[in-house]
Amino acid sequence: MPELETERLRIRPFTRGDLDACHRILDGGDEQGMSLEQRQEWLEWCVLSTKFLAELYQPPYGERAVTLRDGSLVGVVGVVPFVDSLRGGPGGVASADVALYWFIAAELRGRGLAAEAARAVVRHLFDEERLDHVIATTEPDNLASQAVMRKLGMTVEWAPNPHAPEPRVIGTLTRDAFR
Repeated sequence: MPELETERLRIRPFTRGDLDACHRILDGGDEQGMSLEQRQEWLEWCVLSTKFLAELYQPPYGERAVTLRDGSLVGVVGVVPFVDSLRGGPGGVASADVALYWFIAAELRGRGLAAEAARAVVRHLFDEERLDHVIATTEPDNLASQAVMRKLGMTVEWAPNPHAPEPRVIGTLTRDAFR
């Protein structure tokens, strides 16, 4: 996926130099997230997967850095494969989908940055990758992500989760419904 730009943001591949900012944003440097070494391994995977998926002419799966126009890293947006066994119910047939992922630094939430970054990625997926639809999933109590789903124009529904006691929330957006 090429670098994408919006009014306030740039979405670009991660670089190894993003480690400290990425660790601060995603883990807060505390014991509950990944250790710095684990985050470094994850970041290396992001850097290499971007390179090798492109070389193999594969879809642009993986996470990308979300930066302000001044270059400061403020979050992550990603495209991930998702095998949807949630809506089919027990014994139902699963389907493979392309799912979105976003995460913005805590101090910058509530300013529309997640929706702006996700919208740029969706536009690329529909216009350049020619996808018919994309999804996003979240937990029932993640109202902020559900709000982003609705801002994108997604149809939001609750689905039973056979792998956990709580249902999942799934947002679906078709190319025709995208504004």
